[in-house]
Amino acid sequence: MGKKKNNSWLWKALIIIGIVILVLGVPLIMNAVQKSSIKKGMETKGNNLLNDAANNSNTGSTLLSVALTPDDLTYMTEEYPPFNYVDDYKLKGISVDVLDAMFLKMNASVSSKNVQVFDWTNAYNNVLRNKQTVIFSIARSSARENLFKWVGPVVQFNDVIIAKKDSGLSISSENDLKNMKNLRIGVVQDDFSETALLNMDVPNESLIRQKNLTSLIQMLDAGEIDALGYGELPAKYFIKKVSTNSNQYEVVYELGNHDIYYGFNNETPDYLISQFQTALDKVKKEKDATGVSEYEKIVYKYDEPKCALKTTSIIDVFSLIDLTAANIANDTNKTFKDINAGVEPYKSTTNKDLYVFVYNTNITMMAHADNKLMIGVNYRDKTDVTGKKFRNLIVEGAIKKGEGSEQYVYINPAYGGLYFKTTYYKLVNGSDGNSYVVCAGNYKLC
Repeated sequence: MGKKKNNSWLWKALIIIGIVILVLGVPLIMNAVQKSSIKKGMETKGNNLLNDAANNSNTGSTLLSVALTPDDLTYMTEEYPPFNYVDDYKLKGISVDVLDAMFLKMNASVSSKNVQVFDWTNAYNNVLRNKQTVIFSIARSSARENLFKWVGPVVQFNDVIIAKKDSGLSISSENDLKNMKNLRIGVVQDDFSETALLNMDVPNESLIRQKNLTSLIQMLDAGEIDALGYGELPAKYFIKKVSTNSNQYEVVYELGNHDIYYGFNNETPDYLISQFQTALDKVKKEKDATGVSEYEKIVYKYDEPKCALKTTSIIDVFSLIDLTAANIANDTNKTFKDINAGVEPYKSTTNKDLYVFVYNTNITMMAHADNKLMIGVNYRDKTDVTGKKFRNLIVEGAIKKGEGSEQYVYINPAYGGLYFKTTYYKLVNGSDGNSYVVCAGNYKLC
């Protein structure tokens, strides 16, 4: 009896020990297995990430790369009326309004309210040094060509030398400027006029530099400088605001015409430059229900139409019309296709203001070598920016007289801005049996 009890106790002890091992050992084993699994998973994931990074590096991309948008840029300008200036605490002007219109075309959230206004020197140097920055309005030149990336042109402006009427200052050539050793010409530092004068070999010591135009006008008033080199329109605007006698000044010499652009920091991605240029082209070329583009309305709001300093010869215009008319008579469909492709001779590669366009007798645009957005649109009763129904007059004149000309106000694709244009036209019978009005023109010379 006693021996059986001892054996029973031994078995019970072994069972209890086994239970304890199971209770304590299994979780430890499971925990070790789990840790091993997690470590292996992390190693696998890490290797995958390294492989992905290596693959991305090979393809020139990164895991965190994000495409820039117009909203990511910082925009800087100066007061340079009528292109950009502050009036009644609001930034306005041709370049400002055009930029806003471009933002709308790109569905951007940013607007001209986000533009920062500096003196020219600070804005210019900021955009040279800092990524994701833009400056306007800036003249594009050979000296600046590789310093920025460019979107434009917006408009053209004229740089001049201004002096007092009673100063007796007479300048008729660059040689006059170079030889006037004692002449003191005020310029805004880093402005295009400064560069233009230096390129004319005007002595560096003849240039009196300031960071803003207001200081120069005050110096001119006080006789501390003899003349002022600056853009004609903004100079006249500020002289009226700052000078004690704005009527005492006159333009004594023209330094030349220059195109205004938006200048982007050189590291701005090309795809973003392309987006801005496409948006600007649309602002210029898309016509509204009245037949006028947003660009034309903006420019006309701030500035008067101009005459051109140079234009295409009337002989070239007539030659283009006659050639196009002959080709339409021979093969209408092919000629329209070539015109709409914008190829020579229908759109000149040397004279950007020379191109051909064709209406049918219902005033629908059948072909246009410079603006594809106008093709297929009916322009009956649609006007230029002044309200003239010039398209009606062109087609009606062709039907009545066979050929003729019409004057109106239109954008100049070579420079931007609004100019007085004369379009010559000719009625022709196409190979398809329909009648068409072939048109080409040039811009009125000053």
